[in-house]
Amino acid sequence: PYVNSEFYTGWLDHWGHPHAHVSTDAIVKSLTAMLNLNASVNMYMFEGGTNFAFWNGANTPYSPQPTSYDYNAPLTESGRYLTEKYTAIRTVIMQVTGETPPSPPALEPAQKLGQVPFTEAVSLPDALSYISPHPIVGKTPISFEDLGQNYGFVLYSTKVSFDTMSAMNITLTVIGMLHDRTVVLLGLVRQGVLARTDSSSSLSLMKPRGLLFDLHLLVENHVASISVASSAILRALLAQ
Repeated sequence: PYVNSEFYTGWLDHWGHPHAHVSTDAIVKSLTAMLNLNASVNMYMFEGGTNFAFWNGANTPYSPQPTSYDYNAPLTESGRYLTEKYTAIRTVIMQVTGETPPSPPALEPAQKLGQVPFTEAVSLPDALSYISPHPIVGKTPISFEDLGQNYGFVLYSTKVSFDTMSAMNITLTVIGMLHDRTVVLLGLVRQGVLARTDSSSSLSLMKPRGLLFDLHLLVENHVASISVASSAILRALLAQ
C-alpha cells in the first residue's frame, strides 16, 4: 500500500527570516491526489508546537530555529483550528472518503492577560556569585562540552590591560569558530554582538579612560542538538 510518512503541511521558521508559509492550495492538491490513490498519509506537522527552553535546534548549513514551532500547520501553535488550511483539509477528507469527521471541540476562549509590569531586576554581574559561586579558571576558553554545559549560556571573563589611560577604539577578533551568539561587554558596558549567523569574527569596541577592564563574553548556544564548542581563541587588538 502507498504511504506518505511525512507530508509537510508547512515549514519551520529560521532566525532572521519571515514566518514560513506553504499555500493551502498546494496542500489540498497533494492531499487529494494521495487520497485518491487510497494512500495513507501522516501529516507533519498537523499541529504547531513550541520548543521550550533551549531545545530549538537548527538545520544544516547552520540556520537556527526560534522557540516557536508553529510550522504554518493546520492547527496553530496555540491549538486554534479555525484556519483556512484546517478547514480545507477537512473538506478534502469528506469529499474523497464520503465520510464526515466528528465535529471539532469548542474553542476555549483566549485569556486576556493585559499588561504585566516588572518591578525588580538584577544585573548579570550582581547575580554571578549566586548562580555560579565556583567559576572555572582556564588559560583559554573551555568548550561547552568540556564544561558539561550542553545548552544555554556560558560567561567567559578575563581582564585586559592597556598602556594608556586615553579612550580609544579596540578591535576584538575571534580566531576560529564561535558557537553561536556572543554579547560582548567591556567593563559593564555592552559593546555589541558577534553571531555565527552572519559569520562575524571581529567587533569594534570603545575603551573608556582607564588601564584595566573586565572583558565579558556571554556566549549563547542556539542549538541543543549539534556540537556547541566555543574553543575559539580570543585576542584584543589595539586599533588607533
